[in-house]
Amino acid sequence: MIVGNLQAQDPQQSFQTWSSFNFVKNLPFNATLTVNPEVNRLVSGGSPWHAYSIDNTLEYYPNNSWDVFASLMLSYTKQDEGTNSLEIRPYIGVRWNILKPEKRVFLYLQGKYDFRFFHYYSDEPNSYSGRFRIKPEVRVSLNKKSNLADKNLMLRLNGEYFIQVDEEINERYLSKRQTSIGLLYRHTHAWRYEFRYLIYKNKNTLEATAPTSIDHVAYFIVSWFL
Repeated sequence: MIVGNLQAQDPQQSFQTWSSFNFVKNLPFNATLTVNPEVNRLVSGGSPWHAYSIDNTLEYYPNNSWDVFASLMLSYTKQDEGTNSLEIRPYIGVRWNILKPEKRVFLYLQGKYDFRFFHYYSDEPNSYSGRFRIKPEVRVSLNKKSNLADKNLMLRLNGEYFIQVDEEINERYLSKRQTSIGLLYRHTHAWRYEFRYLIYKNKNTLEATAPTSIDHVAYFIVSWFL
């Protein structure tokens, strides 16, 4: 997904909304399949754009300490000004559960690698880029003794760091780092609702040392475990 604004001397601010619905299917071999359609849009702070994506993730849980996952995401970005694009993004990752979700405090460290293929609906040539992503996250149950309990309200805090490993792509901004805070409510095992507020600090070249834009995101998520 392509986000950001035109370059300015000081970081330019934008506000975006993201909305997603997760369909999660438990599989018989300690695994889940998640299908996640999502709609994102720029509300203010630049030339309007909309992004429509679907993410399909297979996750395997070999034990209580480690999770591994692989996914394929397709994302189409429509811009009022600029070039529309299609991104095809396979990715793989691993998660280390430092403090287990059975406890009130759940802490994990996640790493993943994105393979990003871009097709532009113009005369521009297609492009490819790869990046590592590292994310620590903590979830704290506010009213239960376990993250796995129902009718459970949880505080969620995380940060994510993006490490570009090869050529720059034709993207308005290359994400540098992200922080977020949110509330997650697990009503039952089947239904969960979440709101997150994210801040993305971005740069538009690999050489930039300071953010060239700051994106504020209101993120709404509903999850249904089938």
